[in-house]
Amino acid sequence: MFCALTPSPVAQLKHFARRILLFCVLPLLVTLTPAYTQSSDQLKIVTTQPRLFWNAQIKHNVEAKPIDVAKFLTYVRTRRMGATSDLALEMKNIVATTTNYGSDAMNFGSAAYISKHLNDPYAPLFHSCAEAFATALCDQAFTTAKGDNGPRHKLYALGLIYDWLGADITETLRKRIITESLTLLQQIDDSWKYFSEPDYSGGHSRLGNIIALAALLAIRHGIDAEPLAARNTYFFWLDRVVRNWREGYNPTQAWMGQNGGHGMGWAYGFGYTSMEPYVMWDNATTEERWTAPWLLERAQLLLYGTRNSANQETTSSKGYYDTFPYSGDVWSTSFSNALEYSLPLLIAASPQTTWLYNRLTKAYYYQYSWDILYRDPTASSAPPETLPLARSFGASGYVLMRDNWNLDENTLLEFKSTAYYNVNHHHRDQNAFTLFFRGPLAIDSGGYNIFGGYGSTHWHNYYVRSVAHNTVLVYDPAEKFISSGVARSNDGGQRFAVSPQVNYPTLEQMQPGGVNALDGIQTFENQADFACASGDATKAYDPNKLAAFRRTIVFLRQFAGTHPAIVVHDRVISTKPEFAKTYLLHSINQPGISGSKATLSVDDGTNTDRQGGLIQETILPADAIITAVGGAGKEYWVDDDGSGVGHNYNENLTPDEPNALREAGQWRIEVKPGATRIKDSFLHVLTVTEGHPQDQAVAVNRLSPSTDFDGLVIASTDGAKRNCILFHHTTGNVDVTADLTGVAPFSRIIAVGLDANTAYSLTVTTTQLRLWTNPAGALHSSDQGILATPVDVAPSIPTNLHATLVTPSTVTLAWTASTDDIAVTGYGVYRNGTLTDTTANTQYTNSGLTAATTYTYSVNAYDAAGNASANSSSINVTTLVVNNSSSSSSSSSSSSSSSSSSSSSSSSSSSSSSSSSSSSSSSSSSSGAPTSAGGGGGAPSSWFYGFLVAARLVRLISKRHRRYLVQRS
Repeated sequence: MFCALTPSPVAQLKHFARRILLFCVLPLLVTLTPAYTQSSDQLKIVTTQPRLFWNAQIKHNVEAKPIDVAKFLTYVRTRRMGATSDLALEMKNIVATTTNYGSDAMNFGSAAYISKHLNDPYAPLFHSCAEAFATALCDQAFTTAKGDNGPRHKLYALGLIYDWLGADITETLRKRIITESLTLLQQIDDSWKYFSEPDYSGGHSRLGNIIALAALLAIRHGIDAEPLAARNTYFFWLDRVVRNWREGYNPTQAWMGQNGGHGMGWAYGFGYTSMEPYVMWDNATTEERWTAPWLLERAQLLLYGTRNSANQETTSSKGYYDTFPYSGDVWSTSFSNALEYSLPLLIAASPQTTWLYNRLTKAYYYQYSWDILYRDPTASSAPPETLPLARSFGASGYVLMRDNWNLDENTLLEFKSTAYYNVNHHHRDQNAFTLFFRGPLAIDSGGYNIFGGYGSTHWHNYYVRSVAHNTVLVYDPAEKFISSGVARSNDGGQRFAVSPQVNYPTLEQMQPGGVNALDGIQTFENQADFACASGDATKAYDPNKLAAFRRTIVFLRQFAGTHPAIVVHDRVISTKPEFAKTYLLHSINQPGISGSKATLSVDDGTNTDRQGGLIQETILPADAIITAVGGAGKEYWVDDDGSGVGHNYNENLTPDEPNALREAGQWRIEVKPGATRIKDSFLHVLTVTEGHPQDQAVAVNRLSPSTDFDGLVIASTDGAKRNCILFHHTTGNVDVTADLTGVAPFSRIIAVGLDANTAYSLTVTTTQLRLWTNPAGALHSSDQGILATPVDVAPSIPTNLHATLVTPSTVTLAWTASTDDIAVTGYGVYRNGTLTDTTANTQYTNSGLTAATTYTYSVNAYDAAGNASANSSSINVTTLVVNNSSSSSSSSSSSSSSSSSSSSSSSSSSSSSSSSSSSSSSSSSSSGAPTSAGGGGGAPSSWFYGFLVAARLVRLISKRHRRYLVQRS
């Protein structure tokens, strides 16, 4: 499955020169120089055999499952050893027809040892088979012109057989394996420099150092009986290989694999972090342990990456999709096709990883030597229901988000933004995502083996390129893409290594500040009902065309019935407006496009009635142009082959692997802005469905974008959940104001892109939202710069405030009622900026006033949750002058007073609103229900009005009586 490497003619000449040096000159120097000796901390390699894959725990595992062991031995004897009685011929035929010798060596060797250990009657036969296999390997010559697979696997297999047979091996075969092993070590290094010039971050170099370590640990104590020249040669290679692991592979892979991830994904990622070297070292030596925590966490990438197709694999259904996501170069991610998946799950040995292993392998336990050796049948097993539903995997850039742990029905989103550049089997896929429900909905397109594998035309120009992934393109027609010294297609995507970058970086070059460092995942947060992650892929592009590309994904669980809705926000800034930007979404089947929505579906591969569907709605750009590209002749289309001409890269297609061809896809959705701009935002909402034509997308209201944020209000399909999601995309203090006019009410805000661990204030009314940085604010962003808080919307601001009755000592006010998403429960009345009283009505009489005095009034509204609106516009009202002829003023007489104060109303309202906002202390607006500060109280009572009427009558009667007396006189 790995790409073969062939040495150049110069390397072949060096090979012969070094062989002369090693086997002719070195023995002569032995008489003149001391023998090679190890340092004072001489390696402590145990003397017992087998020692590579055997210890007390493994012994227990084998003895605890006799039925499975018997099936395994039968499998090896009847399926791997052939049907003839000539073992030598059988083994010779196996060696001649394959180079995957490691698997057979493990089967034959472990069967020989286990059968003897358990006194199986076929033990002598298994022993003879193992020796015959080793002899056939020694007889088999390889030319380096055909690549490294033959000599590399041969060296590994010889070490395994030598170790399993131990003291039972014949002297002739023992000496022959040692001699052949030392020869192969030199041959491999002459041709590919795996030991003298290793690449620690990828490539076959690591595979070469694994097989070298196995062989050297296996023959360690047998070498003592060999001539001095052979011993010198042995310790030379042992020192070099162990140093490579200690100083190179171990620290480099620990950083690359932090939290259990690896940037090559589930195929080569597990092949290039295989567990063998670590368990061999820990079993065979009493030195420091190499099975570090990051290795134990590798199983988490399998657990979190399990697609719901895994359940079908266990039932041997035909047509099911592979178990794990397609990311990086992939020949297959089916559990049954990649033995590298077994050991991480078995060695992690948690109840959850044991549960997954048992689910995936229950149909064919006995076929795996790893299963016989490492599965403990007494280990506890439990489904992962208590684990978080999302996880970030460190520098690898993988973030996996799930909606549940049910292998029958779950949606898996894989988001990738790696923190470093590496060529090997990595792709130019930073800030890309895939989505799987019942089948691959949003896919990683193109193929590997079916198009010729590593280095093919399809590989260079389409498969590893950004155009094949769900990310963003920025097309500069003058850009050149050079790989392996050859000009490739200009897909508008992420670049190949450009000096000082290198294809196979060191640890220092990958880490922050190094020449191959990228920014990768910037934030990740998982809560009960949503997960959020953002990645920065800016450095993956040519800086001459792209200034910024940051993607944020919000995964809302159970938002479309039992399915999730996903919000994808991209902020893309090019260096020139004419560099066209394109958002991509790849699919297996042809999408349908209607207006701003694109729909697609796929069945589960085994039942056409069992569908998964996706509805993608484009929210931004507002002027988006949406098209579908694909179908016959355009399945793997690139608009510019490097010369300005479009090309479909389907060269060397061999459609003999239907599963791989199916996941290669045929279609993509392209979203482009309708006009050229330097700055663009893409905002998409993806609704996962059952794939039925009648399925509905979640409801969305777009907020009017501004220079520093984009946002929307999204409601679940049942209307029970309503979230306002804000994407802040500038730096520094936040002060976001959004117009909510015509926008559906919402019950929660999720704001991303904020400063971490920072205090904020928030006010929300039915018409406006404001979020701003406030050191005294009661709301705080998380350490990931995410603020998620429930919101009870404040009532609208009361309007049409006016005076209806004015006297020397009273003012009666009235106004138009406010509205609220819950219910308005009262109003606060403010006189001269101070709360005077509260009322449940839309009118109020303020008494106890001073005659001939001007007062300023405003009101606000509050609801049952304590949310208060801003204050209304203020009015000025002047009480009447007290005199004998004065009378109360009606609403008409007070209108001039109200009107005359209109010039001051605006500024007074602004001041009042600001005061209300700054005093916010709740998640929405916050001063809460007003509390009276005194100075009045309610409407005048009926006795007061009666007193006024009686007094008036007395005055009238007295006046008429005086006139009567005058007339009489």
